[in-house]
Amino acid sequence: MSTLYFVTITGIDNYYGKKPFKIGRVFQLIKDRRNQYDGEAIMAYLPFIEKIGYVANSVNTVYRGTLSAGRLYDKIGDYAFAKVMFITHTSVIAVVLDKEEMEAALAARTGARTAHTSAGDNANNGTRPGEIPDMDISHEDDRDNEDEQAEDDDISDYREDEDDCEYYDDEDEEETDEELE
Repeated sequence: MSTLYFVTITGIDNYYGKKPFKIGRVFQLIKDRRNQYDGEAIMAYLPFIEKIGYVANSVNTVYRGTLSAGRLYDKIGDYAFAKVMFITHTSVIAVVLDKEEMEAALAARTGARTAHTSAGDNANNGTRPGEIPDMDISHEDDRDNEDEQAEDDDISDYREDEDDCEYYDDEDEEETDEELE
């Protein structure tokens, strides 16, 4: 795949929200052939979590500069890989990765090629797509844990300081202004 394709992942609030998504995280895009609402549905999938959203396929949900599921559907086989690039309030922007390069990287990392199936095949025989390890390229998880701890510390500091705060009341100021006149 020589061209870069970006996609919008929507519906994340219907599953696990933004929690499964981190900048740089690699996940699978799998054609959902059994989707009764959209014949070109492509789901976002993470092993052990499973479905985490869908590639946007509506003019109301596809961000400008990204492909809809309908436009991407014929460009991938039964599945593809994508990497999180941006996280917004309600959606995720991901870049579709070259499948052959990802499979070669997975083979090198795990020592064997993984077998993948489509979501439609999963419903027939109860199997899951091949397990992909969390492919965070950087070690952001360590930094994220440190950042979360720092945020927790900041919140606890704020709660301790909250009791010492005086709140500004607009009504008090108006009364003072009236008294001066």
